[in-house]
Amino acid sequence: MKKFKYFVLSILVLGFVSCENEELNELRDRNNGEDPVLLPELTTG
Repeated sequence: MKKFKYFVLSILVLGFVSCENEELNELRDRNNGEDPVLLPELTTG
């Protein structure tokens, strides 16, 4: 039973790791190459 638990956990970890790069690239490409919006400089007042 222990071996089965470790086998399932390792499959889950591999699944999460393999999907990570695609998701990050998708989030990075949402900007569509546009310049980022510059926010005004914050000052204490």
